[in-house]
Amino acid sequence: MCKGWACRYFRLDGTISPGPDYRLYLAPAIDLDEYDAVVIWCEAFKQFITAARLEN
Repeated sequence: MCKGWACRYFRLDGTISPGPDYRLYLAPAIDLDEYDAVVIWCEAFKQFITAARLEN
């Protein structure tokens, strides 16, 4: 069983839609009201890209 912050994240895998805005669409089952922020991480290069607070 997970505790704390480890219970509050999920990983998205998918194909990014072509630019100019490059989007990865979320499944409708994901309730964004359950989350405070988003972190963008490049798994291929093990690099932090950006983070932002989610607004309701």
